[in-house]
Amino acid sequence: MRRKLGGALPAPLTLLALRAYRVGRHGALKLLVALHLQQGAFGRSPDLVHPARYTDKIRWRMLYDRRPILHMCSDRLAAREYVGGRAGEKYLVPLLGVFDRPEQVPWAELEPPYVVKATHGCGWNIFVRDPGEVDPARFRQVLEGWLKTDYYHVNWEWSYKNVPRRIMVERFIGTGGKVPPDFKVYCFDGEPRAISVCHDRYTTQERWTWRDPSWNVLTLVSRFFAPGAPTAPPARLGEMMEVSRAVSRDFDHVRVDLYCVGDHVYFGELTTTQAAGGWPHSDAGEAWLGSFWRLPRRADVRRGSVWTPESGGRPIGGGGV
Repeated sequence: MRRKLGGALPAPLTLLALRAYRVGRHGALKLLVALHLQQGAFGRSPDLVHPARYTDKIRWRMLYDRRPILHMCSDRLAAREYVGGRAGEKYLVPLLGVFDRPEQVPWAELEPPYVVKATHGCGWNIFVRDPGEVDPARFRQVLEGWLKTDYYHVNWEWSYKNVPRRIMVERFIGTGGKVPPDFKVYCFDGEPRAISVCHDRYTTQERWTWRDPSWNVLTLVSRFFAPGAPTAPPARLGEMMEVSRAVSRDFDHVRVDLYCVGDHVYFGELTTTQAAGGWPHSDAGEAWLGSFWRLPRRADVRRGSVWTPESGGRPIGGGGV
């Protein structure tokens, strides 16, 4: 921890932070220290009192928002059930199995192609496209590492805290062995506002583009990627927006990840604290995305608040902070 702090804090504060870390290593103070250390990506400290920028609002949510619906989103199995109930089970990728331990996975019985995932983390995937790629010993080592990891400790995102740790296997839905384009739909108060599209993911040709719900190019969002070349919209763009509306209607903000393979739309995941607030957009993009997000009052999202479909994700009392 001392090495991570590096000189980011004055010596007296570093000593205080180290002591606080040892005493309450899972508390809000550690999250604040982590946010301070992420300052290098932005060149400024986050405004957690009157947040206006998109990533500042993500960090506000990480610090204050304790609604059970956010916890549900970080449980991949619970999110599947939620989306199936809101939009329809036809949008769920076929599930081949759920397992508590690596030794329970019947590798010899699973027919590729499929994807092995953890239900309690992000970015943990093993793609198996043909039988020759199956390596039970290596896979077991990887899965044991996943199950030993509390993803809450990675970026201190509360929604991952105490999520049940399991292994799930889904059918691989790509064609020709390629991962299909990933359409990440940014929804606010149940309405899609922007789509971040990832092409050729997990390859050296990976690229990102931004579109609005009508497939117009958005030029003000990304700090890292230039506007992509014109591409045809997915075959089911309108249906994808309707799925996003159905899934996001209980949230002030959620990112709904979808795939469109041929004429079929599939659900990927729900994200409520994108990149833990550590992926800055352009200044104009930060302000633009942030303008759609009406944060609820802190009193309405405190620990112990009960989520219901009628009031859960909706800002209460005008959405003031």
